Amino acid sequence: MVKETKKKGKSTNDINSTDKILNVIECIFKEKEISFTEIKEELNIPKSTLHRILLSLEKRGYISRNDVSDKYSLGVKFIYYGETIKSNLTLSKISESILKDLANEIGETVNIGILYNDSVLNILSVKGEESVLTSKLIPISPLNCSSIGKIFLAIKNDIELITYFSNNNYEKRTENSICTLDKFKVEQNSILNSQISFDDEEYEYGLFCIATPLKNHNGIINAAVSITGPKVRMKMKNIDLIQKKLIDKASVINDILIKIKFDFNY
Repeated sequence: MVKETKKKGKSTNDINSTDKILNVIECIFKEKEISFTEIKEELNIPKSTLHRILLSLEKRGYISRNDVSDKYSLGVKFIYYGETIKSNLTLSKISESILKDLANEIGETVNIGILYNDSVLNILSVKGEESVLTSKLIPISPLNCSSIGKIFLAIKNDIELITYFSNNNYEKRTENSICTLDKFKVEQNSILNSQISFDDEEYEYGLFCIATPLKNHNGIINAAVSITGPKVRMKMKNIDLIQKKLIDKASVINDILIKIKFDFNY
């Protein structure tokens, strides 16, 4: 019993020590540059303890001290760690938890699609409520009759659009499918201005989709996020509200992509 008590006490001390170290790192990160006294006052850590923590962090490259100002900032090791983490990030990993929240909120399927050989390839799909219409969808769809696809078509120039439609790359899946350049040009400006695209029973009768683009720090659109569901059910849930929630979540993802200077790695 005595040994158990000591073991528990040691574990608690270890946790407290780790908390102190992490608090110091977070304090330095928040302030960019900060002095010993300022850290001590901010965190209320004993002088001797703080001295040991700073000395250890500096020795291992986690922080550096400016000899002139005598202030601490984060060290080069965090640059290395940051680049390693960033290189391991994929669009799916960045977006998944955000899109799960969206799918749970609205109860409809949420997808991320990328441009792949003049088609849309879904790289992430988060299921909502069950539906026969969404359950039979395949991960590849044409540009001309999918909401994500029309995002990609909208950013093509006139020559690229002429080539796309003249080469019969489009598919006429329903009577609503857009299969001519003239008909698409009517929608193109609206998509570019609103950053929203609709598939109103153009891919499948009874199916309705809304999409908005994802952009990195260079403003490059290489992916888009969409919400897909039965048209009747989505109308009952309020399509305007669903559209707003989609835009809000896409903005969160875009902010992350911009902040980390993401170069679309799928």
